[in-house]
Amino acid sequence: MKKYSLQFELILKISIGFILLIIILSSSIVMFTSGQYNRIIMENIHGSMENAVNSIDYYFEDVKTPMVMLARNKNIREVMKNYTNMSNREKFNSTNAVEDFVQNITTFKSFINDIIIVGSQGFQYNIYNENADKFLRDFDFTGEDYFRKIEEGTVRLYYVGEHATEYYMHPPRNETVYSVILPVRSMQSRIGYIICDIKSDMINEILDHNLKDDKAKILILDEEGMLICERGNTQISAEELMADGLYENAEEQPANFLQILFARDNYITQVHSQVTGWTYVYAEPYDNFNGFVRKIFWFDFCVIVIGMIVIIFFSRQLSGQILKPLKNIAFMIREMKISQQSDQRGTFYSESRNVKELSIEIEHMIQRIDRLINENYLYELRSRDAQIQTLINQLSPHFLYNTLQLIEYQSLANNQENVTRIINELNYILRYSMKTVKTVELWEELNYVRAYLDIYQLRYQDKMQYEILEKDRLSKIMIPKMVLEPLVENCIKHGFAGNFNHALIAVTVEVCEKNLRICVRDNGRGMSSEKLRRVRNSLQKAESMGEHIGLNNVNLILKLRYGGEFGVWMDSVEGEFTETTLLLPIEQQSGVTLS
Repeated sequence: MKKYSLQFELILKISIGFILLIIILSSSIVMFTSGQYNRIIMENIHGSMENAVNSIDYYFEDVKTPMVMLARNKNIREVMKNYTNMSNREKFNSTNAVEDFVQNITTFKSFINDIIIVGSQGFQYNIYNENADKFLRDFDFTGEDYFRKIEEGTVRLYYVGEHATEYYMHPPRNETVYSVILPVRSMQSRIGYIICDIKSDMINEILDHNLKDDKAKILILDEEGMLICERGNTQISAEELMADGLYENAEEQPANFLQILFARDNYITQVHSQVTGWTYVYAEPYDNFNGFVRKIFWFDFCVIVIGMIVIIFFSRQLSGQILKPLKNIAFMIREMKISQQSDQRGTFYSESRNVKELSIEIEHMIQRIDRLINENYLYELRSRDAQIQTLINQLSPHFLYNTLQLIEYQSLANNQENVTRIINELNYILRYSMKTVKTVELWEELNYVRAYLDIYQLRYQDKMQYEILEKDRLSKIMIPKMVLEPLVENCIKHGFAGNFNHALIAVTVEVCEKNLRICVRDNGRGMSSEKLRRVRNSLQKAESMGEHIGLNNVNLILKLRYGGEFGVWMDSVEGEFTETTLLLPIEQQSGVTLS
């Protein structure tokens, strides 16, 4: 397998990491920016269409009042109903009455092209008949296609899409209008129609404003889904949009960056008019959106390429700085191996050596150095640790045996509540004793002693009291684990010897000449001067056997760990007290400031 140089490996690993980071960051920014841009554009399009529909609906809604006024006028209803039976004089008078009524009805409504009154008996009249291009010819309005649904429908306003004004004698060229038709009834029979034509230029101008220079297409569909108007981009087929029902699935269109980027169809949105019942469909090719998205995409691509070049350049510089000390290390390893008459001398300067091989050689060198350093004192250290661990292990069975005796006593007394409490305390004590650490903080050891003494308080039913006096600033001092329990046990076992009337154990923690001193004092029977001498002699010799095995073990642990000037001291007056004192140094890692 081909081996690459250290510099190539470093350049490759550094470059790949940073390049992937740039690609992820830049792609995330592009996708977020493009998504926000497309969302804003689509919301603006839909909002513009809603505004356009509202504007168009305003025109249709505004003609309702004059049309209803005409439909309710008595003269107009009379001429519609009886026009065939009227004499010429009556027809003339009725027409004049209609003209007087409608004279100012369309004032300030410039968007109205004309209002036509059509009677079922042949009466026809339009408001703007003074204009030469607004003369009505004899025209059958009811024969038009858009009148069929009106004939079948109820009395309400009907809205007709864009159509030509063929009913004038000389209609303006290419003139189209949108119409609003109101059927007029009398006694449940239809007597005519009021037709209001709205200039299509006004409505188409509103629609064209949303077409973006004919890049988009707008369709208007009536209540039955029939096409009544289309404007804009001729390349978008209205038949395809209607045939496939695409406008009905506007909510299911592509929404994210990648879908829009690769989409080849049209963005479609629709707005429904509450006035006319028409549906306005807006369609625009996604290519119109993708122009900006593609610019961002190519910009992102250029940023990635430039970033790759810059990263490779700086990776090369950085790898050179990293390799310089590594080569020095390799040179030192080579010299060391030469001095040891190694068979592999001179191989570390080869550029084909990779990082893994060099790291293995460095690790081997460190292991050899460490082995040489540790050989001088490793045996002594292991021996001391083994001796300390042996002494600690001697404490645990002795302590557990006494605690189980307490539980047995409470069980025989049938005091279940105390048994539960003792078991909970024992659970805490066992978990603490099984901790694998060699040293603990002072507060942990004191909590252990509290749990131990609580159990004995339950056993002797408040005949024994205890107090622990300790300053908060000393609670973080590190001490060996389980060195206080043998002292407290000694008070209970030897100090009181079963006589617990008014028994008191006091634990005091203080600093003495930059050392930590812990005193455990009881008001028990004490000991004679001869017995005190024997105990002191045993402690001075650092024995691990004898009557007070627990005290001897603690004393030996402290001397092995800290030196001969530290350990356990005892003082006692027969019939008054016994006081056991631990003296140990305050370790630097405890973080305690001594005043």
